[in-house]
Amino acid sequence: MTRVRVRELRERKGWTAADLGYKLGVSEGTVRSWEQGRHLPRGATLRRKLARVLGVDVAELGLERDSHEVQSAG
Repeated sequence: MTRVRVRELRERKGWTAADLGYKLGVSEGTVRSWEQGRHLPRGATLRRKLARVLGVDVAELGLERDSHEVQSAG
């Protein structure tokens, strides 16, 4: 399964899931689904924006697909 580091990186910033969602223009629920590995951020643009907001390289987000179980959303 995909190891998503969004929560870890968000918590380092001291942000809630709602804070991160606001900065990205997505819901808190969408952020939580990424953090739980149920869905991945949809599209390269959103992934780049997520990485920029969190202050990391896209590769550090851990969004590569290891499984077909994870769906794309948000």
